[in-house]
Amino acid sequence: MRASLALLLCLSAAPAVADVAMAGGNPIRKVVTMLQNMEKKVQAEGEKEKELFEKYMCYCKNAGGDLSKSIGDADTKIPQLGADIKEGEAKAKKTEDDFNTFVEGLQKSYEDASKKKDEDVAAIKNSGLGFAKAVKAANAKGKQEL
Repeated sequence: MRASLALLLCLSAAPAVADVAMAGGNPIRKVVTMLQNMEKKVQAEGEKEKELFEKYMCYCKNAGGDLSKSIGDADTKIPQLGADIKEGEAKAKKTEDDFNTFVEGLQKSYEDASKKKDEDVAAIKNSGLGFAKAVKAANAKGKQEL
C-alpha cells in the first residue's frame, strides 16, 4: 500500500512539476533554448550577409568592365570634342567677320545715300527754282527713279 501511495503521490506531483517547468521552467533549459534561437538568428544573418556579399562581388566584377568601357569611350571622344570646339570657334569667328563686313557695307550705303541726298538738296537750292518748281522737279525726278 505504501508503494501505491508513493506512486499516486508521484503521479499527482508530475503535473505540478510540468507546470513549474512551463511557467518558470528549468533555468538550464531556458539557456539552451535561448542559445538555440540565437544560433538560428546568427545563421540566418550569415546567409543574408553571404548573399549580399555575392551580389556586391558580382557588381564589382561587372561594374569594373562597364567603367573601363566608359573611360575608353570618353578617352576616344576627348580629341573629337576638342576638334569640334575649334571648328565651332572658327565658324563663330567667320560669322562675326561676315556680320562686321555687312554692317560696314550698310554704313557705307547709308553714307552714300545721305551724301547724294545732300547733293540733290544743294543742287535744288542752287538751281534758283522756287519752292513750287523744286517740289515739281523732285516729284518728276522721283517718278523717273521708280
